Amino acid sequence: MKKLSDLFLQLFLTMAALSLSHQLLSQFADITLLTWPQNFLWLLCIVLASVIYLGLSFNRHLPKKVLFPIFLWLAWSLLNYWPLAASDNTLLSIAVGQLLLAIAMFKRNRSLKNKKLAENTAEKEPSFSRGNLILFILISIPLVPFWLLLCSYSFGTNLISTATAGFVQLKPNGLYMAERVYLHDHKQVRLAGMIHLGQEDFYTDLNASIPKHRTIILAEGVSDNDGLLKTRFSYGKIADLLGLASQEDTHFSGQLIATIDPEQPYPATDGPDIL
Repeated sequence: MKKLSDLFLQLFLTMAALSLSHQLLSQFADITLLTWPQNFLWLLCIVLASVIYLGLSFNRHLPKKVLFPIFLWLAWSLLNYWPLAASDNTLLSIAVGQLLLAIAMFKRNRSLKNKKLAENTAEKEPSFSRGNLILFILISIPLVPFWLLLCSYSFGTNLISTATAGFVQLKPNGLYMAERVYLHDHKQVRLAGMIHLGQEDFYTDLNASIPKHRTIILAEGVSDNDGLLKTRFSYGKIADLLGLASQEDTHFSGQLIATIDPEQPYPATDGPDIL
């Protein structure tokens, strides 16, 4: 188990160095080749952390002062480092902090080994202790369900983000809709993720941020031209129950148009056109 613990420390140090390299390359050289190796090492560290934690129940010689700070860091990574915002500068600072933690724990582990050798106390006492096992069980009663909850949350978050190409992001304090802007030939295409229920400021700020001139809003929705729906479905009651606003109450100001010819000069209007 001690060899596995040493391997875990080496992998965490390698992952930290890889994470910092990934952030530097992606931000300053727009290279994302290290994404997959970084994610693989992160997942491997999560698995090893779970195994080593179970090993603490029957081996009390494992360096808890070295392992638990890393366990806490990995638990924080399962929350995507919330509540810190996922900006480029923040992610770079997190990568630097992870590397510093890895180096510090690596040095502490070596120092503890040298101290035991100097005092000639290594392996004198048995690794297994009934008292240590009982204490481990008592501590694990709240910690294990919490760890499983974090792992489930991380899996669900990554699944949602992957399935929606990053437009929908789940965080501990709510559901967030991402926005992306594409530029080409002095033209701008803005894709803003929408949701049926949200804070009123979300819809108000989005409406106010749309330019009035030389702008086309591509509107998408559901029509019932044949009158098949016998009742009108509304999110209003659910929104009131949750203390939120409904998207159906938000209307973009502008004039409705049926068609547009991209080859023709765009006419000047008082407000955005809604196609």
